[in-house]
Amino acid sequence: MKRALQGILLLLGPLVVVGCVSPDGDTDSLDRAAAIPESPSRGERPAPDAAAARDVVDDHEDATSSSGDPLSVDEAVRLALGASPRAEAARQRVAAESARAGAEGAFPEPVLSAGVEALPFDSPREEEEWLVGLSLALPAPGERAAERDVARARGATADAALRRTLLEVDAATRAAFAEAFFAVEAQTLAEYAAALADERIELVEAEVETGAAAPLDLLDVREEQVRARHARDASRREAVAARARLELLLPSPAHGRPLSGDVTAALALPELEALLARMEGLPQLAESAAEARLEALRAELADARRIPRVELAVAWRERADGRASLDAGFGIALPFGGRRTAEASAASRDAAAAGALVRARWREVREELLAAHAEARSAQAELHMLRESLLPLARQRVTRAKSLVEVGTASYGTVLEARAREAALAAEALTASLRMHAAWARLQPLLLANG
Repeated sequence: MKRALQGILLLLGPLVVVGCVSPDGDTDSLDRAAAIPESPSRGERPAPDAAAARDVVDDHEDATSSSGDPLSVDEAVRLALGASPRAEAARQRVAAESARAGAEGAFPEPVLSAGVEALPFDSPREEEEWLVGLSLALPAPGERAAERDVARARGATADAALRRTLLEVDAATRAAFAEAFFAVEAQTLAEYAAALADERIELVEAEVETGAAAPLDLLDVREEQVRARHARDASRREAVAARARLELLLPSPAHGRPLSGDVTAALALPELEALLARMEGLPQLAESAAEARLEALRAELADARRIPRVELAVAWRERADGRASLDAGFGIALPFGGRRTAEASAASRDAAAAGALVRARWREVREELLAAHAEARSAQAELHMLRESLLPLARQRVTRAKSLVEVGTASYGTVLEARAREAALAAEALTASLRMHAAWARLQPLLLANG
């Protein structure tokens, strides 16, 4: 009997949470969200559905983690970075800019031309003349140097975009991994709470038959049972959905592998002031700054191109009398219509807009940082309260209820109520832990970018 209930209690496993900074600023590694509820004392009533509840969780783990070695969060990140289409697109853009940079700023290619003039069938001349020519457009002063600067700026922008994309994929994978990991833990608690509710039904039904409880009490526990079963079913669906969301980020060979618990490694939340001082290293801001630099260089290039190019041409002509001659000339675009001036003005405006976007992006990233840090602080404070205050009180309540049962001053239903409360607090601790990991994932790009 005792072993049957121990089986369901073991389903909880070690409910670990992230290590974090305590509310007073000290780093505190919170190793567990809750202790495993103890098994009932000898002579207490065992849970009749303990084995069934345990089988449900085992079946779920078999269905979602069918084979393969355990998948760690670091390995999941590595696989996601290799499989991400966004990361691949960013890499290809870097390669494209690298290939394009070799041709930027080069001297214009000469144009070879050939032709014939004065064909006999409609020309007053009796013989045609053959021409072979060569023409070359001379760039405006500073134009080639400006093109090279623009090419380098495009490459720097592509590099910054790649860094940002990789860190975003990293953060998204860590968040999805934590969500899937804690969803299974939450399902385990929900299975346990549903089993407790089923046992309370049987206990109160027996008490109603003996007159120790009123029929209204039975209605109350039935309502609790309905809610517990609904929460259990919802937790099963969420565990499957969270796993599916994680596997969307991973290649097919990683699907179905069990998740290892290293997601609960200690995380020391940096102080807000330290994070704000490291904002310059963020890829998001580096990319915005690179784009602003690119637009500024494009404005310089457009300004250099306001001076029209001069085209030189030379041609060798074979005349009808067999003698040859050399023709030479030049051409220049006349700046009528103001097109080049308009293009230079538009490029200058684009550069000013890019500079304004850098300032706006800086503000957005700062707001995101403040929100993520505040969320992490809130979650860590809740975890600290649950671990240091509420969960110890819940364990004391269970111990006290068991003592009252042993001396005959309380029924076993008191123990079940205390255990249900303890399980509910453990579920709250899991939720707070997930909140902490989600906020941590939002901070991850900043932390990784700065080592």
